[in-house]
Amino acid sequence: MNKNLIASLISLVILINCLTACANMGIFKEGGDSNSEKVETRMVKVGGIVCKDSGYVSSVLRCGTPDGTIKTTVKANQVPTNDDESNFGKGFEYQGREGVVHVLIDGEYVIFIDVDKKLTDIPSSVANFEGEISSINPVKIKVIDYPDMYAGKSEIGADGVLELNLKGVLAQSDIDNLTGKKVRVWFDGNIDDITKGRLDKIYKVQELLSDSSIK
Repeated sequence: MNKNLIASLISLVILINCLTACANMGIFKEGGDSNSEKVETRMVKVGGIVCKDSGYVSSVLRCGTPDGTIKTTVKANQVPTNDDESNFGKGFEYQGREGVVHVLIDGEYVIFIDVDKKLTDIPSSVANFEGEISSINPVKIKVIDYPDMYAGKSEIGADGVLELNLKGVLAQSDIDNLTGKKVRVWFDGNIDDITKGRLDKIYKVQELLSDSSIK
């Protein structure tokens, strides 16, 4: 075989191996940005801690002024590196620090938590109440205890009955077995008059024991 051809093939193999090694080491990043990485959720950095969107909305009644404002932003596929920075925009007021931040987005306080911590329970600032299921089609609940600390209580009608949209929350077989049972419901705190007391964003429904503890 021609010596020049052999030399060219060897060089090509070496080049391919180098490119593969660089890619595996992370030298080549998406978009050519050395700080770029795949990010699938909203993030903020406050008090030196990067926090991610927990998927929950805080509904506790509030007073006082915000603790700060998101002042700068990075691309959606980047992790914020500076304090008061997000990857979804700027101008958002927030409350909280030390790895738990409530950011005001479209009129709701979205809960962000430290990216290095695993959320094992629904945050205590998420609206929840106790009630008894009175019907299945549609699913309706008679409110028994709605804590004063959460927004939305004033929107409950005089009969104390709310409609629950449980699509995607419970399987139909589980819903069918709820009649007459006492449950705790976690939701986003939004009780809209337009929907006549229907809760559309429900996080969890769990049956209660006779002493009001979780089953």
